[in-house]
Amino acid sequence: NPAKDKITISTKAKAESYKFFNIIGQQQLTIDASTISSNQITVNVSNLPKGIYFVKVATKDNNIFIHKLIKE
Repeated sequence: NPAKDKITISTKAKAESYKFFNIIGQQQLTIDASTISSNQITVNVSNLPKGIYFVKVATKDNNIFIHKLIKE
């Protein structure tokens, strides 16, 4: 962190979805992870405007993790 083009997200449990929200809570990007077999994903964030984002990761075992992302 900060990121310019791509970020890699790793989880211990299998993720179900990744959602990116801007600082005012508007959802900017959603990734359905149900077809991804790995616990790691690389996301292209180059199309997101510069700013602060929150990445909400929902796992198959019903846990939710939120991480801050700074996009340059």
